[in-house]
Amino acid sequence: MNLEQLHAFGAPDRDPRGRLVTVAYYTLVRPDRLRPKAASDAAGVGWFAVDSLPSLAFDHAAIIAMARRRLKNKLDESVDGFGFVPKTFSLKDLRAVYESVAGLRLDPSRFRRRVLALELIEETGKTRPQAGRLERLYRARRQRA
Repeated sequence: MNLEQLHAFGAPDRDPRGRLVTVAYYTLVRPDRLRPKAASDAAGVGWFAVDSLPSLAFDHAAIIAMARRRLKNKLDESVDGFGFVPKTFSLKDLRAVYESVAGLRLDPSRFRRRVLALELIEETGKTRPQAGRLERLYRARRQRA
């Protein structure tokens, strides 16, 4: 898990208890690989779909929105999102990850052209049956130096 600094949040009125500066970090993590633990002020800790989060305190919704935008941009530059698909995957599998981060439905043919143009994936030469047809399988290319 590679944590990256997202941003420092320090608006004077962000917490009614007083001035508080937060340095937020983000990463992609599969929920089956990490179990959140609650502190005394976070009894309702758990994993939630980003599109159906419970009510959040203070400016935490803005922090999550910024992290989501950053992740969306990051997926276009690296293979970080491929930890959420098997080693070999279909474009449909990969599109589901992008849709989750972006929070919107992506056109399959546009997604295909765009992700192939990024040159982050390559065909494996293998296929798998899916809904009465064969899907091509891909794998992540090694990161360029």
